[in-house]
Amino acid sequence: MRPGGILVYSTCTMAPEENEAVVDYLLRRREDAAVLDLPYVFNNRVHAVADWKGKTFNPEIKRCLRLTPSPLLEAFFVAKLVKNKQ
Repeated sequence: MRPGGILVYSTCTMAPEENEAVVDYLLRRREDAAVLDLPYVFNNRVHAVADWKGKTFNPEIKRCLRLTPSPLLEAFFVAKLVKNKQ
């Protein structure tokens, strides 16, 4: 990804190992990556998982969007990532 480029990572699961853990892995290995805010309002929005199985995730994870299942939608996780310029 080029500097300034944006990548959207999304899954249709509530599993932290497929969501927050993947984004945390990227952030730990790519100092030039950052998570952008997703300030959308949904009735079924919940906080991103901050820690899981004894591992604390990067604080930027809180910017991700996590939706619980609803009558209209499946569960969703969305992370908007940017590659910072170096």
